[in-house]
Amino acid sequence: MELTLPLLGDVMTEGTLAKWLQPDGATVREGDPLYEVETDKVTLTVDAPGSGVLERVVLEGETVPVGTVVARLGSGGAAAVSVAEVRATPAARAAARRLGIDLRKIANGRRVREADVLALAPKVGGAVLVGRRKVIAERMRASLAETAQLTVSMEVDMTEALHLREQLKELFTELQRPTITDLVIRATVLALGKHPEMNASLHDGQLEVHERVHVGLAVDADEGLIVPVIRGADALGIAGLAERTKDLSARARDNRLGVDDLSGGTFTVTSLGPLGVDFFTPIVNPPQVGILGIGRVFERVVMHAGQVAQRQFMYLNLSFDHQAVDGAPAARFLQSVKRFLELPAALVVSTSR
Repeated sequence: MELTLPLLGDVMTEGTLAKWLQPDGATVREGDPLYEVETDKVTLTVDAPGSGVLERVVLEGETVPVGTVVARLGSGGAAAVSVAEVRATPAARAAARRLGIDLRKIANGRRVREADVLALAPKVGGAVLVGRRKVIAERMRASLAETAQLTVSMEVDMTEALHLREQLKELFTELQRPTITDLVIRATVLALGKHPEMNASLHDGQLEVHERVHVGLAVDADEGLIVPVIRGADALGIAGLAERTKDLSARARDNRLGVDDLSGGTFTVTSLGPLGVDFFTPIVNPPQVGILGIGRVFERVVMHAGQVAQRQFMYLNLSFDHQAVDGAPAARFLQSVKRFLELPAALVVSTSR
């Protein structure tokens, strides 16, 4: 039985076999953990789909495309020579695992040393990119190369929305209390219901508009950006949405996400507000056509209802693929998000379905 690298997310094209959990030649049973695979989003354990004698094909630290044969399960007998038998120093093996380098490409009949591995390390600006960071870098470059991205920004008066948030704190449990990001996601979901062209995917020149809204939420984790998906966000009220985002964010940072948590996103929301940023250009996550970036909340003295008042504002930054959406429809979508946030009762009583 050939065991291939599984597809663990919508846009996954390759993965790194981070660690073997069974020795070469081991007899394993169905359900036994075989290896850990690392993608740009998460690290997961892959279990044996059947029983047999394990013949490892892919080396620890090697990055291979989805569908590559990583191992075989046989009935016993003489096993083929494992790639793990490449002669290398322990330091060289450790460096190869860190850098995702295949030792077979270095072996030339002598023992591979750490210096041999480091000489092949991919570098950007003198710094070595490894693991998830390396894959994220490649994905971002590909996104900019394959899409026609444009960013528009709009100022939003968040004063009433923040008043609503304080009121909801008195009504909801701690897990249900919405953050500013939750308020924006809720407004985004409602706006996508009015502007379905933004809730779409572009595949080979064909635009697919989705009936349901599945929002990707960018989470800053220790090993790099992770984007778990709030599935069925259009069916959630503000309390349910807040619960879901807290759960996904916590599991993303603890590396406890599953395959279903990482697939099916139709639009993405990201925030740099907590870091004091007003304007930025979020990068679209293909095949999606849009991503909304949230800036910081700041105070300003303005004329409001004929009086001088201190109000709270925020900038929203929408990046979109101009191949799929023109500037005017994208701006109208952003206007809808702004309207829902400035009339926040709609976040509680409106429905996107």
